[in-house]
Amino acid sequence: MPGEPRKVRAEVVNSTAVKLSWRPPSDRDANGIVRGYRVHYVPLGHLDEPLVNVPAARLDLPDGLRTELVVAGLRPDTVYQFELEAYTRKGRGERSRPRKVRTNGAGSDLLPFNSVEYSTGPICEVPYDNLTIMKKGGSVAERLAC
Repeated sequence: MPGEPRKVRAEVVNSTAVKLSWRPPSDRDANGIVRGYRVHYVPLGHLDEPLVNVPAARLDLPDGLRTELVVAGLRPDTVYQFELEAYTRKGRGERSRPRKVRTNGAGSDLLPFNSVEYSTGPICEVPYDNLTIMKKGGSVAERLAC
């Protein structure tokens, strides 16, 4: 089974999305070909404990070459804990150390994110250059050309 993914980073994109990036397990710890990754995440309460009424979520990424992901659909102004594990044909590896990040408060988003993704992969990826930003009554709206 593979070692843990390295250099895992969690970066706030906006009030409902976080970008994860990582490096694969080292060659000596890979123990085979990395077939994909599994992301585990959960919102945390005031004492950095998982919320009791909210189950942990999991995303399966069946692409061993992938090294980043935008997790969307999160709650605004909420601390999330993310862990990542690689898997090979032999099984799942060690989870990365937890990474904690707080999403922005609602209405505080300044920049749109360029990818909406779910466990099946990207639905729409648009370079920032192709986004049209329009001001509407104090809020920012995006128009995506997919």
